[in-house]
Amino acid sequence: NGIVPYDWRSLFDEQVNKPADHAPLQGFERNGYKLVYTDTPNKATPKAGLDLMYSLGLSLGKSGIAQVMWDSPAFKAGIDLGDEIVAVNGRGFNNDRLKAAVVAAKDSKEPIRLWLKSGDHYREVAIDYHGGLRYPHLEKIGEGEAGLDKLLQPK
Repeated sequence: NGIVPYDWRSLFDEQVNKPADHAPLQGFERNGYKLVYTDTPNKATPKAGLDLMYSLGLSLGKSGIAQVMWDSPAFKAGIDLGDEIVAVNGRGFNNDRLKAAVVAAKDSKEPIRLWLKSGDHYREVAIDYHGGLRYPHLEKIGEGEAGLDKLLQPK
């Protein structure tokens, strides 16, 4: 505060110590891009397993649930790391069937019903999600070269 008068303590406390409701996206926007979600995977979406982090809030690996995002629909339904999905809406599980259920739920009021296996225990969970497939993308705002374009150019 002695160099440039300002309430720096409050600024740093707000920016560093307090959790925000969303990611700080202003930097992208000031550099010519905005964050959008589409039903098409982006280039960074893992090819192995199934990434539904931005819809159901989970990703699948070879041995079951690999990630569950905090406060996501999957989290709220009680899905845990390591759970194995054995059925989707009453039919045997495969990745395509789960993706189809996410797409179908967009036009339905019914939850997505999963049968899960955890060790030798089975249980059914209902995921109340109706937003369809969602994958993040950066979309250019305006025309011409933007700041982010310059930053990401190979040297």
